[in-house]
Amino acid sequence: MSIFKQSKKKGLSPLIATVLLVVFTIGIATIIISWMNTYTKDATLDANADTQSMLDCTNTNIDIDKVYILSENSVKVIARNTGHKPLILKEAFIWDVNGTRCNLNITEETLAESESIELVNDSCLTTFTADCPEFDMATVSTTCSMTSKVEEISNIVCNVY
Repeated sequence: MSIFKQSKKKGLSPLIATVLLVVFTIGIATIIISWMNTYTKDATLDANADTQSMLDCTNTNIDIDKVYILSENSVKVIARNTGHKPLILKEAFIWDVNGTRCNLNITEETLAESESIELVNDSCLTTFTADCPEFDMATVSTTCSMTSKVEEISNIVCNVY
């Protein structure tokens, strides 16, 4: 009598096992290739958009021509597009030496080539006195990650007496 008893049940034939393994492998490979194709297309589109955005921002520049302190709480900044392409203004602020900032109202978002714009706020939380010693700086930012900053008191017209 034999120690090992032979089972009468038959397992999966080697041919069927091989076919199932090949089909499973091809299915997984198809899924991975499809995902990689989609990922590559998306990455290419993102790179093209970033490149186009960077190209659109070449030859652009913004400058602050003058800062006017009109009264204790009223300010005006004259900004000018000194580049060779239109700019989209993002934000503009004026700061006092205490770190309080005043948001300047941007009425027109797009600034054409060589065009100037007046950015004002008549109700700033900053308070200026005669000769404007409280003034720290003024900034104007664009969507091209470009910022113009004025910190020199010589560019300030202080009408507070």
